[in-house]
Order: sequence, then structure tokens, then C-alpha cells
Amino acid sequence: PHGMVGQYIQCLQIAELSNEIAQIKEIGLNGAIAILIIHYWISQYKQQEKEQNFRDGRYWHYSTYDELHEKYFPFIAEVKTVKRVFLRLEHLRGLLSGAYGAGRKKWYTIDYDKLDRLIADHDSGEHTTGKG
Repeated sequence: PHGMVGQYIQCLQIAELSNEIAQIKEIGLNGAIAILIIHYWISQYKQQEKEQNFRDGRYWHYSTYDELHEKYFPFIAEVKTVKRVFLRLEHLRGLLSGAYGAGRKKWYTIDYDKLDRLIADHDSGEHTTGKG
């Protein structure tokens, strides 16, 4: 689908996915938002074929915790809470991180296979930890 209809369908798909992700206790609503933010940016980089964001066979988004807090999580009181959200996702291995440059910026990408397994485990009633 093209145009507004395509955008509307994409928004519905994203809303459905974010709801499914947010239902996973270990991820929660803030974690689902974080995943969608990273997914959005890496999708943009892939579509634009941005070489500067392509490392180790994946597209990555880089940011600091302060930037993430300011731009995407202004409703969260403290930066350290945003940091905990991202560290929790890394622990679950749904979100991968790296350091590809100088400075405090951390690079993020999504392990879609692991995220699919987390969703499938949740749907089947299993509760997962970050192990395995």
C-alpha cells in the first residue's frame, strides 16, 4: 500500500507489535518504546543505505542516554531510568549494543530473532530470563 493508507497500515502494525512487546513483563512499556525507536532508526538507515550506520553486517543507531531521555523519554523523570531500560533490553539480548567511535555515544541494534523468541516464549506461557 502507498500513501496515507500505507502509513496508516504501518502505524497499526507498529501499534500491534508494541502492544505485544509491552505485554512481556521483562520488557514492559518503556522497553517496547525503546525497541520501536531503535527499529525506526535502523529501518531508516537501511532504506537510505547509510554506510556510516552499517557495522558488522547490521544497521545501528547511536545515541547517549541523555539524548535518548531528552528526545524520546521526556515523560521519565530521570536519565538513570532510561539507562536501566536500555541495559535491561541488552541483558535480555533483544537489544545489542556496541562502541564504534569515540565519545559517550552507544550504538544499538535489534536482535530480531531473539526478540521473536521472547515474544513466542511469552505467547506460549513461558517466562524467560536473559539467559540462553
